[in-house]
Parts: sequence; structure tokens; C-alpha cells
Amino acid sequence: MNKNIIIAIIVLVILVLGGVWWVRSNKGSNYVPLQPNDTTGMIIQDADALDMGDIDKEFQDIDKDLQTL
Repeated sequence: MNKNIIIAIIVLVILVLGGVWWVRSNKGSNYVPLQPNDTTGMIIQDADALDMGDIDKEFQDIDKDLQTL
């Protein structure tokens, strides 16, 4: 075999073994999934709290600009 192929195979084996070790070492960790904070009520509260200014005036200005095209 070519020397480069042997080196590539060795590197690949090392990466695979390192990946297996990493996955196994993290299985025993105290992983606690986050609780979802995006309930419908909270999303509605966030949407109501947004200050969007005078949207109708903005769209009127855009409509005027489009009419000039």
C-alpha cells in the first residue's frame, strides 16, 4: 500500500475511536433538557409588547413610493 493511504487509514481509525469514546463518556452526564418557555400565552404577551410604531403611515409612504415607479 501507499504510505499516504496507510496514514489516512490510521487517522480515520483514531477519529472513529475518539468519537466512540466521546459519545460513551457523555452518556453518563447529568443532562437535563430545558423546559420550553415558548408557550402560546408567552408568545402572545411578547407580540403585544412590541412597539411597531405607526405601521399604517409606513405602508402609506411605501404605497406612494410604489405609485411613482
